[in-house]
Amino acid sequence: GPRTATAFGDSLSVNTTLVLLSLESNPHVGSVTSGVAALSRMLGSNTTLASLSLWRCGLTPECGAELAQGLLANDTLVFLDLNGGNNNILMGDKRRIVDKLEANLARNKQQRGERRVIREREEAEEAEKRRKKDEEQKQADTDQWMEEQSLMRAAERREAQEAERGRIRAEAGAKAEEERRAKE
Repeated sequence: GPRTATAFGDSLSVNTTLVLLSLESNPHVGSVTSGVAALSRMLGSNTTLASLSLWRCGLTPECGAELAQGLLANDTLVFLDLNGGNNNILMGDKRRIVDKLEANLARNKQQRGERRVIREREEAEEAEKRRKKDEEQKQADTDQWMEEQSLMRAAERREAQEAERGRIRAEAGAKAEEERRAKE
């Protein structure tokens, strides 16, 4: 009843996790305006609640005025179910509520779009960072491979030069041996 609505209103004023609250088919919520007044005050400070159902809660015209007033300071609520045969909210208050919910929905869509643009930009920046890092790694790998190839070619050249020197020494030795035999 009204005490429950008051307790919910008071606790949701500081709550940062609940996004949906259904008090539907509770005909005592609207029987005393103090419960709805607490819910309305909560709407001004709660930044997470997106959906509130007060369907068939016996809301009076005073409750409707309280809710319409409380919604003025709320930017997150996008769904408020006030339908039901025993809710008696004035048409002017219903219109104010609908207008505010539509404004909240438009703001919510705009913020989601802005967050999407920011997320896409951040993802593009991360992709560019990864691309640059991959490019740098590829360049480092190429540089390392080139250095290894250079060292390998230098070793092959040294081996070829050493082999050539050995061949020349062997030829010189063989020629010297031949000349020595020829003298004998």
